[in-house]
Amino acid sequence: RVRNPDYTEQLFFMREELGLSMTINPELSAAREIFHLLQFPSFLHRDSFAKGRVEIVELLLTEDNPLCGRYLRDLPSLSGGAKTLVCGVERGGEVYIPTGAFQLRPGDAINVTGAPRDLVSFVRRLGFAERRVRSVILIGGSRIAYYLARALQEDGTAVKIIEQNPQRCLQLSSLLPQATIVQGDGTDQ
Repeated sequence: RVRNPDYTEQLFFMREELGLSMTINPELSAAREIFHLLQFPSFLHRDSFAKGRVEIVELLLTEDNPLCGRYLRDLPSLSGGAKTLVCGVERGGEVYIPTGAFQLRPGDAINVTGAPRDLVSFVRRLGFAERRVRSVILIGGSRIAYYLARALQEDGTAVKIIEQNPQRCLQLSSLLPQATIVQGDGTDQ
């Protein structure tokens, strides 16, 4: 377990040099999960496999979605060539393993798998992508907040952090010069 942000960039080297089979930074892992949730709030569930190379997401079909009334065999042409697979559909409390002849309906919860970039293309092309998160306020300047703020800023999201500890505020302002750091009690209205 490696928790210090200074070592984050050196995890691969440390693993090789020290002969470790696995390293994990719990705060960085938590920040990545939060970041993924903020990227696409329309996902009901999202899980990664094969060290993040493949993901499975669950999406809810609304009446205005272009997939409603369509057969799965039409999916490649509708999704613009995104290499994805609808591997399960939940409808009315029952779960189906669909074939190409399966017709999608409003209210279906579909499970789609593919590479992350293909899933991004899929959700954007088929109307699942909601408005992008443009700014975030984080209460508390923990390590998780630091990692999350860094990822959000790299993605073009404005970040404000409210932290009580004056020393931590100074640290965060030097580590995250593009973020707005406010010294105060985030629970005080």
